[in-house]
Amino acid sequence: MSTPKSLAVLYEDENFIAVNKPARLLVHKTELSTDRTAALQIVRNQTGQHVYPVHRLDRATSGVLLFGKSPEAHKYASEQFAERKVKKSYLTVIRGWPTEEQGLIDSPLKKENGEEQEALSAYKILFKVDYPYPVSKFPSSRYSLLRVMPQTGRMHQIRRHVRRLSGPVIGDTTYGAGVHNRFFKETLKVKNLLLFAEALLFYDMEGNPVHVQGTLSEDFATVMEIFEWPEEQIPPVEYFSFS
Repeated sequence: MSTPKSLAVLYEDENFIAVNKPARLLVHKTELSTDRTAALQIVRNQTGQHVYPVHRLDRATSGVLLFGKSPEAHKYASEQFAERKVKKSYLTVIRGWPTEEQGLIDSPLKKENGEEQEALSAYKILFKVDYPYPVSKFPSSRYSLLRVMPQTGRMHQIRRHVRRLSGPVIGDTTYGAGVHNRFFKETLKVKNLLLFAEALLFYDMEGNPVHVQGTLSEDFATVMEIFEWPEEQIPPVEYFSFS
């Protein structure tokens, strides 16, 4: 992937800026990566000022990414995440059809040290398809487009949770199914993880709610077209409380 020189701005005020992060772009550089540029550097150069990432998206995940323009704004928004005041919505394409059309995944997830953490994700099926192509031993293959709203923010939470519903996220090389990943990559020409941070609700420095809506990646748009899932029929995000 060639590194973009700028990122699409989804929202901006004097304290915050939200951008649309493409897949395969790090939020910030790490010692484990040889990447010279990350979203942090791009937005800093784009705005001509220091910015501070309020939250993180996995490198493979695309979508809404929020930065504070000052340490104070960063702290204010970070506290909202810590207190679970921020609402997040994701779209993802998974293998299979979950049994229930919507529900709550209440399933603890283990940390690297083996300690279990509470993990909650609400989901709803938006579209389903029985695609007439024999990816494995069956004459056709089932896929679903889900909207997932996590309350907790555990490592790879959505990717780990949806695998317990019916099947993994397409393009997931860690928890996924290689045969389906290869089909999407080689036949459908879709190479990236199909997990998209579609929307975010946070509160600005005056306490006003701000809804930020992302823009679907090219990979997602390709899948929607192939499976005949009309993007215009995706329902608006409706935030809710888990309590």
